[in-house]
Amino acid sequence: MSSSTQEKKKVKLAKEALKNNNFESALAESKAILEINPDNVTGLILCASALKNLQKPEEAVIKLEHVVKLQPENQTAWQGLASLLQGSEERANLEKLENIYTNLLKGSKEDESKAADFLGRLLKVLVKLEKFTDAIPTALKRIQLLGENENQDSLKETYRLLCTSLLGHKDSKKEKELIHKSFMAGECIVDPSIRSSYCKILEKNHMWCELHELLLIDTEDFSWKNMYICRLFLEDTAWNLSLQLDEKAIKEAIETCGVTGYKTLAEAALLYKEKIYVDAREKFEKGIAIEDLLSAKELYYKTLLALGDWTKIVAFSRQMINQDDPGKWKLRLAHGIACSEEENQALGLNRNEKLLNSVLILCEQVPGNNGSSVEAAVQVLLGNPGKALQILKLKPLPEVDLERALVHVKVWIAKDESEKALSLCEEILEDFCDWRAFLFKGKLLLGKGDSEATTILDNAMKLNPESWEAKMLKAETLLTAGQYQNSLKLFHEALLLRPTGKIIFEKVMEICSKLNDIKTEIDALQIYCAKSHDFTALLRLGIRKLETEDQNGAIHALQTALRLKTRDNSVWTLLGDAYMLRGSFESAVKALQRSIEIEATPEAVCLLGKAHLALNEPEEAAKVIKEGMEMFKEGMENHVRILFFEGLAEAQSLIAEEAMKTSRFGRSMEYFLLAFNNYEILTRECPENLLGWNGIARVSKYIAELEPTKLLEDVLKNEGQQAAFDVSIRCWKKSLELEPTCSVSLRNLALTYLSKAIFSSGANEVQELFELSVMTAVKAVEAQSGVPENWLSLGLTSYWKGDFALSQHSYIKALVIEDRCVEAWIGLGSLYLKSGNLLLANKMFSEAQSKDATYSPAWTGQALIAETVRPGEAMDLFHHSLSQQGHQGAVKGYAEWTLNALKEGTSISSHVQYALENLHAVSTALECLEKLEALGRMDLWSKSAYALLLEKAGFPRKAKRLFEEISESVDEHISSQAKDSIFSNLGRCELLSGEYENALVHYSMIQEPSASTCCGLGLAQYYGGYKEEAMQTFDGALSWLANDEKTTSSIYHLIGKIKLDLGYNEEAIEFFKKSLSAEPSTTEPLCDWLILLAEKPNDSLKDVLSLIWKRIDCRMPTPMEILSIAKANDALGENGAILFKGQLIKWPFSAQLWSAFFIYSLEKNTKELRSIALTSLKLLRHQDGFISFEKLVELALPFLDDKEKQIYKHIAPWLPSNIPESRRSRLP
Repeated sequence: MSSSTQEKKKVKLAKEALKNNNFESALAESKAILEINPDNVTGLILCASALKNLQKPEEAVIKLEHVVKLQPENQTAWQGLASLLQGSEERANLEKLENIYTNLLKGSKEDESKAADFLGRLLKVLVKLEKFTDAIPTALKRIQLLGENENQDSLKETYRLLCTSLLGHKDSKKEKELIHKSFMAGECIVDPSIRSSYCKILEKNHMWCELHELLLIDTEDFSWKNMYICRLFLEDTAWNLSLQLDEKAIKEAIETCGVTGYKTLAEAALLYKEKIYVDAREKFEKGIAIEDLLSAKELYYKTLLALGDWTKIVAFSRQMINQDDPGKWKLRLAHGIACSEEENQALGLNRNEKLLNSVLILCEQVPGNNGSSVEAAVQVLLGNPGKALQILKLKPLPEVDLERALVHVKVWIAKDESEKALSLCEEILEDFCDWRAFLFKGKLLLGKGDSEATTILDNAMKLNPESWEAKMLKAETLLTAGQYQNSLKLFHEALLLRPTGKIIFEKVMEICSKLNDIKTEIDALQIYCAKSHDFTALLRLGIRKLETEDQNGAIHALQTALRLKTRDNSVWTLLGDAYMLRGSFESAVKALQRSIEIEATPEAVCLLGKAHLALNEPEEAAKVIKEGMEMFKEGMENHVRILFFEGLAEAQSLIAEEAMKTSRFGRSMEYFLLAFNNYEILTRECPENLLGWNGIARVSKYIAELEPTKLLEDVLKNEGQQAAFDVSIRCWKKSLELEPTCSVSLRNLALTYLSKAIFSSGANEVQELFELSVMTAVKAVEAQSGVPENWLSLGLTSYWKGDFALSQHSYIKALVIEDRCVEAWIGLGSLYLKSGNLLLANKMFSEAQSKDATYSPAWTGQALIAETVRPGEAMDLFHHSLSQQGHQGAVKGYAEWTLNALKEGTSISSHVQYALENLHAVSTALECLEKLEALGRMDLWSKSAYALLLEKAGFPRKAKRLFEEISESVDEHISSQAKDSIFSNLGRCELLSGEYENALVHYSMIQEPSASTCCGLGLAQYYGGYKEEAMQTFDGALSWLANDEKTTSSIYHLIGKIKLDLGYNEEAIEFFKKSLSAEPSTTEPLCDWLILLAEKPNDSLKDVLSLIWKRIDCRMPTPMEILSIAKANDALGENGAILFKGQLIKWPFSAQLWSAFFIYSLEKNTKELRSIALTSLKLLRHQDGFISFEKLVELALPFLDDKEKQIYKHIAPWLPSNIPESRRSRLP
């Protein structure tokens, strides 16, 4: 069978299969056809149809595209492609559809219905592809085919697509009419996207009438209209378009408009129309910053013009020259400058001819006659009214111009033709309701004395609330009528509007002075000074601010004044005073020093002295005041002399108080007496001077507490400490005569009564003084109950009186007023501690610490509690209190704990050991006790503690002298036990000082021997050369030591050492073993045993060495331990110096280790070790060592050559016998 026959047969089978909806079979048959002939058009179409029905559109498109390539005119294939691709949004398929519909149009020329259909489909595709250039003619062609009256829905859709195409077209501006027609015909207003685009086109092309027409169309959605109603309202108001917008609709649109910029600008335009210009200006400024609309800017200019805001008009016109019509805005700029200059002249400022000439040049740049009114106004300002009139006549305008008419008025006023000016003002007011015309009329009527002027000026102010000139003119009329308050109010308002107006400012100052209105005066000064560089006004403002206690304001004003006149000493003095009042004392000193450098005045010198006092620099204050008194001694006025004496007395009093704090009592007394004399001069020359009486009272109290000398007795013309208290009391009473309810004087009088009671010896007198102190403190509280210091004084006085309930109440009241009052917390703590309530006392002291961690009494209070409940912590607390300038309680407590710690030796706790070694506890306690001795506050216990600590610190001779003083001061009839204690202390100090014979005498005088006194006697005998007797004494001492293992161990150790010295080595070792058996933790016998073994090594050496290392464990070794270990290492062939170096690296700040190494290096006597010994001696100069610094120097000298001796002499330039006592007291 031929291929042609086969093809026909297959075609027939495929068609039948399609007809029977057997698409798989149809596909198979059509593929068979294409296998025979791939270009068989019928087979391709049948295959595409089968594929389409089998949901394989992509393959079907390929088959049909093959068909149209073979037969481009095949309409069936094109229609098949259109049906397959229709509805696709992919750009590639849309472009294919454009080609398909174009080819389908070619085949439907005869059928208009089909052509219209294909055009509609093509139009949609072109719009989707944004091919608006092709879409526009396609739409127009379809509209033509459809006709105006047929198929209205299709026609509306076509117009809508046309409108969309026109709006998207680049040259849409040229087709405005067609856009409008298509928009209206297509009823596009219901389509938000088309409507929005169309409105933007209308807005962009200023087609306001068309936009208005659009807004009149009723739609279900009204929200979109609001913005455009606001926009139209702006344009209509700015350019008078006469759009006849509904006022109600405008207000509703403004309220509901969602576009912030349009809404704000429309609100501003509404305010402008309602002549609320001030609010309108503010709204326009906000709106223009958001939306850049020319119509809004035009309205903004008109608003500024209505307010006469020439400064903003000038700035805005400069800005607009490059944005809009340059000629128009140049003219407006010239007008603004001319009016601004006119205003300045009215304010009393000088004429700026250069600026006015620049305005004329600006007018010449504007074509036509538009600038003639500005030129004429400038000529009036230049004083040429005739020339101004000539300009107005030579350059007439075709229509009435408000600005030109107003210039005419100015010309007539300048030419003193008031009638013509007044007549012209009335003509202007008939045509224009302008505030400037009212202002000119009011001014002219005032000149005539017409009472109507006030009403006319009110109209001007009503139209322009910012018309400062109208306010000023009306204020003048009120001032003439004697209405000062109303006049001041208007002048003040005018000054707010024109802060640079000197004339207005001077009027305000004049009225404020008459009315004594300080508040308004300061306000006006601030307004004027903020804009004007007026030195006099700034100085006046500074003075007024000082008077009203506004120091910051005064400082700012005076600093600004000094920028204008830097060498005005009066301003520098005022500035210093302001700094003083604010509390900036360092700045005050600098300002006052500068004032004195320029020209010294008594006031500046006195203030400088006070500033130094405030900075706690009393010596500098005294120096400044003395120099001032010398400088101004001739012709000094009495009030200045009083000021100088006040300052000098205060300075001397403070110097004395500082000296007293640092225990320089001679200096303290000297300056207290100087202050006393100067306070006396004050009270003599000015009996009403409270400072003088208070000063005498305060200084007398201090002098009394210092126990006055003969010098004081001469001054007071009386005797004794109580006399000084009496002077203080008398002066406080004198102060109270001058000011009976002064709580400060009452409080101080109460405390003086209390001090006198404390220092008094008579029991009856003491009780009476306590009563007086409490009664006076109560009066202080009654005089001023809101002052915590008054309640504190009542709490303290009642505490001493023994009235604990009143004391507690007073301290609590002080805390209610000021909860951070540390003294009140301390008072309560002391009260509870006294009554035994330790928990409450601890809580009060803790509260005080939380308020001020540096306040010493709080730590002392806790230390006193710790002595009862946590003894181990007491020493730390006492030490901390001392570090915070501790008082007598801390001194005694710390000294006692240091002494106990030294007595306990190796059994003390680690933190107490740390205090002894690293916090220099001994030297600290000695320093504190030395201060107590200098104050004369040292009781018998403190003196004993002082002597014992001196003994422990290596000053036995000084300790001996103190013990001798104690023995002399005690009663002859004291108990034998007390006498034994004194002899024991003396003997021990003599033993340490090497006075062995004296020690033997004192130990022999003891009536009831004890183990310790026996040991002392034994040591005195031993070192005095009576070794056999010493052995017997030590044997006797053992009988007292049945239960004292520690002391027994010490005696066995001493006996062992004596045996060792006598050459009985084996016996010595036995006693060392007994010592260890009595006290296993001790290491001293082991050290002596190890040294003995190091001299004659045997098998026991390593065992003893190992035993010492075990005892040391991780703690720092003692000097004796490390010395014995080093010698043992040398005996074993190891370098003992290396051991020392290792320990010193581990404990670098241990003075005891350094001193032990020093002794070791001298014994080894090598040059290298002697060099290290020199270094160690330098380190030990100011630290607690194993032995005293003096002893180290003595030990060093025999081992050194001449050169090394010179080095040692440089380190210690005195020999032990020549060390000054003052220097010795500072050694540890």
